[in-house]
Amino acid sequence: MQTIFKEKTVKELSHYLAIDGTIFYDEEECRKYEESDKGILRGRLKKITVAECNAWDLMGGYEDNDVLAVKIDSEKDADTLIQNVYFDNPYLLEEGHKNRKEEFEKEVQETLDSHDIYLLGVNNDGDLYLIGARSKFISNLSNIGTQSNNVK
Repeated sequence: MQTIFKEKTVKELSHYLAIDGTIFYDEEECRKYEESDKGILRGRLKKITVAECNAWDLMGGYEDNDVLAVKIDSEKDADTLIQNVYFDNPYLLEEGHKNRKEEFEKEVQETLDSHDIYLLGVNNDGDLYLIGARSKFISNLSNIGTQSNNVK
């Protein structure tokens, strides 16, 4: 007697992946997210993100946080970055944080002008937080322990 096996391939739906990489287990929730302001903003941000890495791997930060390297090549890219940050950090738009808001917007403009990369943190809830321009980050690290240590 000969044993004969028939191979079957079964595809089973696992989840839905939104345009920015967010995973959903419900199709309607995924669709709503992609059509929401946050989904649209995150989709635009993903298009200008040139790298994503784990914060721990980059510099020993929180291992459940990520870092996005965002390349800003145009005013539209700068606006996309700014809108995403304000969406997750609306406190920056309050009067009491006017200086920090202006500092952030100036740094984004300088990043655009110098063709640098802006680094954003992503916490374990998926919210963005500011790290800053790559060149500023490198300068701060290079000056640690020196008399010109202007790390902020």
